[in-house]
Amino acid sequence: MKKFKFKLEALLKLREFKEDKCKIEMGKIQKHIAACESQIEREKNEINEAYIAQRKMLERGMAGRETQFIPTLVRGKEAKIVLLKKEIERKKIELQEKQAELIMLRADVKVMTKLKEKEQKAFKHAMMKKDDMAREELVNIWHHHKKSKEL
Repeated sequence: MKKFKFKLEALLKLREFKEDKCKIEMGKIQKHIAACESQIEREKNEINEAYIAQRKMLERGMAGRETQFIPTLVRGKEAKIVLLKKEIERKKIELQEKQAELIMLRADVKVMTKLKEKEQKAFKHAMMKKDDMAREELVNIWHHHKKSKEL
């Protein structure tokens, strides 16, 4: 029996590859967003730790220059948090774009898959019809041969 061969198989594989690549890129973006969010949490914790350290130093007594260090540190950490939040917003926009791209790629793959299934079903139907006709012809030959022996 002849094997089914989808003529656009290479194109289907290419589109599936593009879909998988888009999914991987989305995963990387989500991973980056999560890393930025955890970095923000670390920065906030470091700010809190700096304030706690400042209170302890004030209780023990400290020089004027030492008191200037903590506010500078906090301003730097807060600036870094602002930059990280902007980075998260950019990555979220990029993620939305990738989601829209993924929707289009999935639609392309779905169309190709449906076409393949339709062609495969038609091929199977044609092969079954061809087999049925061959069987019917063999049965007719057998009946004709049987009748000719009886005569």
